[in-house]
Order: sequence, then C-alpha cells, then structure tokens
Amino acid sequence: MSVSQWAVPHAKRVAAISADAHTKAGIFRSGLPSGDAAAALGVDRRRTPFSLYQTKTSAAPYRTAEDTARTEVTVAVVPGVVRLFGQRQNLGIRRVGILASKDRPWQLATIDALTSDGGLLDVTTTTRYHRDDWENPVTGAPTVPAHARARALHDLAVTGRSHAWIACVIMDERELLVRRVDRDEAAITALVETETAFWTGNVLPLVEPALTDLDRDLVTNVHPIVGAEAVEAPAIRALRERREQLADEAAYIKAEMDKIDAQAKHIAGDARTVTADGEPVFSWNYGGSAFDAKTFGAEHPDLLAEFTVTTTRLDWMGLLAEHPEHIGYRSRCIRWHASAPKRKTDATRSHRAAWSTAA
Repeated sequence: MSVSQWAVPHAKRVAAISADAHTKAGIFRSGLPSGDAAAALGVDRRRTPFSLYQTKTSAAPYRTAEDTARTEVTVAVVPGVVRLFGQRQNLGIRRVGILASKDRPWQLATIDALTSDGGLLDVTTTTRYHRDDWENPVTGAPTVPAHARARALHDLAVTGRSHAWIACVIMDERELLVRRVDRDEAAITALVETETAFWTGNVLPLVEPALTDLDRDLVTNVHPIVGAEAVEAPAIRALRERREQLADEAAYIKAEMDKIDAQAKHIAGDARTVTADGEPVFSWNYGGSAFDAKTFGAEHPDLLAEFTVTTTRLDWMGLLAEHPEHIGYRSRCIRWHASAPKRKTDATRSHRAAWSTAA
C-alpha cells in the first residue's frame, strides 16, 4: 500500500489553519508549538526556558504586544512566500493547520506547508544584520542558525516527515534564502528528551527551570514598590560564594588583559597599526569616547566656550523627595554584602590568592 505524499504518520490535526487567534493561543499555551522549540532548548535569542515556563504557567498574555505585532507581519507574508517557494523549487505545496504528536500530545507543529517531496516548509524572516546566521561569512556556504534548526527538528519529530525546508525572507533586502534540514534521528531523540524534560519536569509540576544570564531583566519587576521586609534564604550563601569566586577570577583575568594591552601599546608607540607577518593585529588610534576637556579648556578657552552646550535633565532625586510614591520608577540594583570584612582588599581572606597561584 503506497503512502501519500502528504502523510504525517506521527501526527494528527488539532486545529484548522483558519482557526481564530483566540483558539490558537489556547492550544499554544497547552503545549509546545514549533516556535517554542528554540526557547525550550535554550538556543533562542530572546526567550529562555524560564521565560517560556512563565508563559505556560501564568495568567499573563501568551505574547507581548511586540511579539504579537511581529507575528502579524510574518503571518501576512507567509502565503506569498509559500507560493514563491513552490514555484522556485518546482514543488507542490499544501497548507495545514496545527498538528499534534500522537505520542506526545503536548508537542505541537505549526508548519506553514507540506511539500510534495515528503518534506515540510517553515517560513521565517530576518534582516541583513543577521544574514551571517544563514551564510558562512568566510566561505559563503549556506548555514542554518540554531533556533531555525531546532524548529525544523521539532516539526520533523511531530510529523514524521523526511526533511524540512526553511524559507527565510531577508525583509530589508527583499531576498529569499532557502535551506534544507534532513531528518536526523539522533538529534531528534535529543530534542524530544529535552522538551519532554521541560514539559513534564518543569511545566506540569510547576517547577521553575534554572535561570540564565538573559533572565536578569526578566526577574526585575517593572516599576516595583519594594517592601522593607527581609527574606530568609540560607541557599543565598552558596550563590554569594560562587559569585565572589567568579569576581576574583574576573579580577585576575582583567589584570592580565590590562597587562597585555599595556605591552601592546608600548610596542605600538606612535604607530597606528602593528602587524605580524603582514597581518594587522593591533590598532592604536583615535577612536575612544573620552575627550580631555579639562586640559583642552586650559589651552583653548575660546574654543571651549564656543562648543560648550547646556542640556536639560529630569531632577528625579528632587521629584522623589516630594513624591516618594513614585519610587517604583527608580531602577533597582543588587548590592552584595561581602562574606568577610575588607574581602576585596585582603587577598588572604578571599579566593583570589588561590586562583592566582593556580593560574
């Protein structure tokens, strides 16, 4: 018995392509659609496993207004890109709705089309500033960025199709790049394991995933009103210890880098560029953001007066003195209390001595 070229053996359809936005949002919140794959795997530029966890477990909107606006633009260009792709690749195409894995109903595929060669098509957009993600900057060979590959493998895992086509539109250059990702069983297995661990180990039992550096701003409330009470959390000591260790290592590395920069400046002297075997290695030129205004003013007082400008700024300290209820608009900063007095200046009471010896 022959298999249809449009078969999706591992999936079933759970919503038509014409389903309204409210219906789709409800389905997306109840599972992991294609667009969430990169975040779940930790390879998304803007979202992390923690931020994805928040959208799945909170009553907050599934997407921000910015995300919604961006998605609306992409959705608007998809039909035309799908048609253009089919014409250029000489392939038949069929639009489908939202698909769900038969084995893992929470794993959803929101592919833009099936292709007559047994594959599927995902449409994405970018700008020329991210073109290097799609081409090797040295050789010009086609490449697929990690977030796009994650989505493709996710869709192949759900559908059971043999390969995925990616049609990437360079929006500001009106150019269409086409890439192909073949089915990779080992990579798909690893992806399914990671997504399953996230869904069953974090989302369903309401266990927060680990935070990353991208979550720094996410966990800081907008315009917070901070209470005066203290929170008892003994585990914070381990975080402080690790942070102090990293600070000592960073201080040592910074000192070594400053030493190298000083040696390079000495070698350069008044030269603009230093080369090694004809290759430019070090440039020592005017280009910094600082200007010695004090010395300049003493030597050229007329020019100093001519080019001195006045600016206006908000006196926020005076504002808060009279209207303390707006304290929430002031940015919050972390101030760690050192584990020992004078820790930063007494190397014998820190990790710095051990790190310097080890290095």
